[in-house]
Amino acid sequence: EDASLIDDCRGASSDMEALARTSVLLELVLELAPEEEPTPQLFDDLAAALAVLSAPGAREEALWLYLMRLLEQLGLAPFLDGCVRCGKAAGMEDRAFFSPASGGLICTKCRDPRDAGMPLSAGTRRFMAAGLSTPPDKMRRIVLTGEARGEIRQALPLFIHHQVGKRLLSLDFFERYIIEGERTEMRRRRSKIS
Repeated sequence: EDASLIDDCRGASSDMEALARTSVLLELVLELAPEEEPTPQLFDDLAAALAVLSAPGAREEALWLYLMRLLEQLGLAPFLDGCVRCGKAAGMEDRAFFSPASGGLICTKCRDPRDAGMPLSAGTRRFMAAGLSTPPDKMRRIVLTGEARGEIRQALPLFIHHQVGKRLLSLDFFERYIIEGERTEMRRRRSKIS
């Protein structure tokens, strides 16, 4: 069969942050996509995600939204509609406990003190749900608040680590060099102001 290059995502090769974002998606698909099973929708969404994430000015939000979308297509998205143990609907106004090992949210009644995870604000849960329901061409409009940004940076890598069974090298790189670099730059700016 013939193959042709659709998009070389050239922007990713010249921008470290774009390269980091696109690498996370590619490694996730490499680790979790079924090898012998055709998945045209997954391929189409991955191609669209790579184009968006390698474009100049792409925001971090797109990475997290596309990760949620890919996890859903792979049948591995976290359960966000209620408690994974009892099924009780989670009110979006409440802080809910997110347990990567359990596969989603746990209500206070079902939560065991030994459960590993973290509380998630309603804004973070809405953001994660948006990755499951928002068409790819509309994802650029969604913006994270400071609290939700911090929570998603913690929750989704933990969840992916649990699903894959190991840490993704690309996510480690993204966390270490992109997120930590951003924090270092913010501290540097604050010290100049002081």
